[in-house]
Amino acid sequence: MFWLQSNVNGELYTSVLEEEYKETLKYYGLQSRDVIFQQHNASIHCASAPSKWFQKNKIKLLSWSAYSPGLNPIESAWAMLKKMEQMTSPPSSVVETDQAFFDWVSKLWYDLTTPEYCRNLIHSMPRRFRGVIQRKGRGTKY
Repeated sequence: MFWLQSNVNGELYTSVLEEEYKETLKYYGLQSRDVIFQQHNASIHCASAPSKWFQKNKIKLLSWSAYSPGLNPIESAWAMLKKMEQMTSPPSSVVETDQAFFDWVSKLWYDLTTPEYCRNLIHSMPRRFRGVIQRKGRGTKY
C-alpha cells in the first residue's frame, strides 16, 4: 500500500510503479514474466509516462474495457478491506494522526491480501467471466 498525499498524474503514477512494482512482485513471490498487469482506463494509466515505463520494462498489460462489470479482483479486495475496517474499530491512538491511521489501514490491507487470498481472487476469474456472460453484461454478485 502506498500513501499519496497529492493528486496523481502520469508522472507520479510512473514513479510509484518504479518504486513499488518489483517489491510487490517479491512480496508475492512472483516473477515479472509470469504477470499480466491489470489497470483500468483512468487517464493516468493511459498517459505517456506510464505507457513508456511499461514498454521499457516489458510488462504485459491486460486490455481492459472501460465498462467491465464484476471483473476486477482488486475491487473485491477493496470491498473486503472496507468491511474489515467497519468491523474493526481503530484504537483511539490511531485516529490522532493521518500517519497512524494510514499505518492501521495498511496493516489491515496486508493482513487481508495474503498470497493465498490473491490466488483465490485470481482463480475466481473464470467464474466471474461466466457470471458476466450469463447476465449478458449486467451486474453480478462480484
